[in-house]
Amino acid sequence: MPLFTSVRHLALFAGACPWASSTVADIIELLPDGVTALVDPLGERPFLLDVEVLREPETPDAGQQQGNWGETVVDQS
Repeated sequence: MPLFTSVRHLALFAGACPWASSTVADIIELLPDGVTALVDPLGERPFLLDVEVLREPETPDAGQQQGNWGETVVDQS
């Protein structure tokens, strides 16, 4: 799925067209499992955005809990 960081990058790919903006957090939530986004496909530095890597685990493993910023904290006791 193509995504763009600016209207200019969108125009390089699709010309003049309607557009909407979103946040990375929304994209992570809305992009279906197994779908990888290609960001700025015709830009100077296109890259793949693998949202699976960015998604937080739904439930921590036994002995682990989520910290304040979503980092995994391992219980060492």
